[in-house]
Amino acid sequence: MGLIHAIFIVVASMLGTGILTTTGLMAARLGGALEILAVWVMGALLAMTGVVCYSAIIRRNPVSGGEATLIAAFYFPSWGYLTAILSFLVGFAASNAAAGMALAAYFMTGAGIADFQVGGIGIGKLLAIAAIVLMTLVHAQIKNHSMRIQTLLAFLKFMLLLGVATYGFLHIDWHVSPLATASWQGASLDGWTLCLLFSVFTYSGWNAAIYSASEFRQPERTVPLAMLAGSGIVIVLYLLLNVAILGNLPSSEISGVEAVVARLVEQLFGAETSRMFALLISIVLLSSIGVSSFAGPRVLHRILLSRDEKMMPIAPPVPARLLWIQAGVSIMLVLTGSFEQVMSLMGVFLGIAPVLTVLGIYRRKWNPADAAYHPFIRYVAAPLFIGFSSVIILISLMGNRDAVSFVFGLFAISLSLMVLEAKGLVRVR
Repeated sequence: MGLIHAIFIVVASMLGTGILTTTGLMAARLGGALEILAVWVMGALLAMTGVVCYSAIIRRNPVSGGEATLIAAFYFPSWGYLTAILSFLVGFAASNAAAGMALAAYFMTGAGIADFQVGGIGIGKLLAIAAIVLMTLVHAQIKNHSMRIQTLLAFLKFMLLLGVATYGFLHIDWHVSPLATASWQGASLDGWTLCLLFSVFTYSGWNAAIYSASEFRQPERTVPLAMLAGSGIVIVLYLLLNVAILGNLPSSEISGVEAVVARLVEQLFGAETSRMFALLISIVLLSSIGVSSFAGPRVLHRILLSRDEKMMPIAPPVPARLLWIQAGVSIMLVLTGSFEQVMSLMGVFLGIAPVLTVLGIYRRKWNPADAAYHPFIRYVAAPLFIGFSSVIILISLMGNRDAVSFVFGLFAISLSLMVLEAKGLVRVR
């Protein structure tokens, strides 16, 4: 695979559920348009800082498997296993669940369906489950054509959002628009933190190319360029779309609205077009589920390979059972968690794993000659990324018992594995 394919993977991975839903959720907690835009800008800066750091790391370690493989190399092999399992369960499976729930919200908006119970389960959750099963079946059964289907859906989603963002931006009357008359209102610390987690979740995917890095031609060059170009494209689209939303709709009108882009289309083109748009978005959201169905099992499969298999130029195919295991976890999350709970937990984990990865720059295993070649990364980019991410994570734990339990459990398991591995009681191949 070449540079264009790598860029597309990054764009398709980033362009998912978050941009379609989180602006309305942010409006419910921040209130003001300026605060919402500030969160989106901070998230963009964090993502681009991460791209710079990961680019340096992948030039030194052009291997597949994502953070799990890199953490195993920088710290302990057992930590790599733990990261792979958590990425598989919390990252990709939860991403599938969030995408499925967003798909259901847009479909029900477009079809004019109110939520009702079927056998004690809401119709929205049943629609989300059906979408997850469908895309898992696509990747498990028709592997040769699954990427083509996913590519078409992701391209259509990108063009739809770009068209709406551009038209909405040009439609803004800057003399009387809600954005032009907005003032800084301020918000609670909890509101800022949760919205920053939403932003981290939405921008996640900027590192997608590292999960299959070794499959690209000249990965030490291709992957960094793909992350930079793909992230830049999506960031511009996200900021343009949010300016279009906040410039045409008062934040009070979108407060708590999940299908917020459909609300913008209704404002611009009318209710009938908005319903058609929502239905179309629900279809193309299948590509977001497809990306996680493609990448998640590969992360776990890579770390579970034997040493000889890891040295093979072409890795063995991913077993279909891993795809169905991930689908099962996603379905469980749909049935037991709300949309906001899933995104909140994902945001915490998606902050911890990259921080550990970037901290690996300072490990002894990092070649000093290479490190000296990137003083900006060691002394500016990496400290900014680690510091900003750590602050978000720490503040997000305040008042969030589920997240605190998750982090303490992760710390206890990691420390136990480290001790057992150091004493030779645990051997990781």
